Amino acid sequence: MKVVESLGRETLLYVDGAGLATVDSESQEGYIAVHRAHQSAASYGASIRLSIDPRDVFIFGPTGLTLRFPERQSTAV
Repeated sequence: MKVVESLGRETLLYVDGAGLATVDSESQEGYIAVHRAHQSAASYGASIRLSIDPRDVFIFGPTGLTLRFPERQSTAV
């Protein structure tokens, strides 16, 4: 865990994807941004295990254009 950004009802986690290729990420460090629809107890330097459902993933091109939207709509309130 490189950055934990608490935003009230939600949390953004920036994690080092190690073997995953990330280019020109929002964090400018090549990290993967993980959105949690609730507060998270994660902390800097902690290791976490992630599983990714491909139906929930955004994919962005090198110019920032969204190439793929999630197939499922979030039900979080």
